[in-house]
Amino acid sequence: MTITYIPRVTQLDSVQLDVQIEDLFKELLFNAAKHLEPGILQPILPELELLLRTWIFKYSLYNKSCTFGQEMLSLKYNTTNLSKSKLYWYYGYTIGLRYIKDRALYSLTSNVRVQNICNKIERVQIIGEIFNFLRFIQTGKYPILIDFILGLELTADKLAREDLSDLSWTRELLWHNLIEFIGTVVSLINIFGLKRKLTNALKYVWWQKHERSTGKLGSPVMTINTVCAYCSNKPVLPHVMGCSHVFCYYCLMALQRKLYFLLEQLQDMARELPPKYQMRVPIELLSGLANCLLNDTIFEIVKGLMEIQHVTEKHLYQQRLQIINKHTMEIQEMLNNTLSSEQQEIQKNNLLKRHKEEMKQTDMKLVLQLDQKVSDQQDTLEKAGVPGFFVTNKPIEVKVQMYLLDFILRLSKMDIPQVS
Repeated sequence: MTITYIPRVTQLDSVQLDVQIEDLFKELLFNAAKHLEPGILQPILPELELLLRTWIFKYSLYNKSCTFGQEMLSLKYNTTNLSKSKLYWYYGYTIGLRYIKDRALYSLTSNVRVQNICNKIERVQIIGEIFNFLRFIQTGKYPILIDFILGLELTADKLAREDLSDLSWTRELLWHNLIEFIGTVVSLINIFGLKRKLTNALKYVWWQKHERSTGKLGSPVMTINTVCAYCSNKPVLPHVMGCSHVFCYYCLMALQRKLYFLLEQLQDMARELPPKYQMRVPIELLSGLANCLLNDTIFEIVKGLMEIQHVTEKHLYQQRLQIINKHTMEIQEMLNNTLSSEQQEIQKNNLLKRHKEEMKQTDMKLVLQLDQKVSDQQDTLEKAGVPGFFVTNKPIEVKVQMYLLDFILRLSKMDIPQVS
């Protein structure tokens, strides 16, 4: 039995699912290409997106008479009214126009006429989508404009959401709010502190006692070839720390003094942070960072990364200055031409519009290169074993990592007790 009435919320959900599926494919593509040299994919990005959307169209609407989002909700277009010519028109409107606009934005930035035509077409599309949505709310048919233009109606053999009573909506809202509440509470929990408390509580249980009585750690053995695990010299007043290594007493005391100094300074710096960032810098993270900074190599790595970043920023800044100087020379050359004041004003306005678009594209490319440099720094510090560093593009996590870098740079300028 074919169902002709489909709830509006189901139709809107299918549209949102299509958008999310496309974004998911894009994310997978960009993750696969993130290790390539910056700028390689940028010139052919519109073509890559065109191939991706064409692939989705071929294996969804063209082959199955329904999009992936509609298929997930058991919807499909009425095949009696879905001809190949309409499929081609659908493809041209939803995919072809987007490719033309993206390619014009990348390749014809300086052509003001082309940019104005693209902007007008996009404006007409947006206005049409708004009016179509208002009509859809009233009639419950054709959730997107191209469906209305081509007369493509949705049908279903069964509905994935047959029960849309008040009870089901209430249950869905309750679950959604519960999940949101749990996510908020979990983000406020100090996981490291909870782990430490559980470890302290569980060390008294019977299986821990059983393991302690049956398994013993290997005791360190002093031989004629034994050296200090830190200074690699003959141990002076040998001491052990519960493992199989032997240390000099003075090495242990100096390391302890250095560790306490680093941890105290890091705690003082963390107290200066805004409250929302203090929550993301727990004492466990600071302890791990202090322990990592016992090795002075980390300071050298961070300084090297900062120097590379400064050189990169200067280089990118010079590129931007070159574009600005080029624009200034073009305007000056135009003003030197023997033209009437009216013609000069028209040409000047056209140049300013083109320069604005060129500068926008240049800034976008510079930002992409800086983002890639940040990812490289995160990857380097993560491989060096510095706590708190991992590849991410979330603003709050990047901000925390910036604070940690500032801590390390400030410590590098202090007189830290050294292990002699």
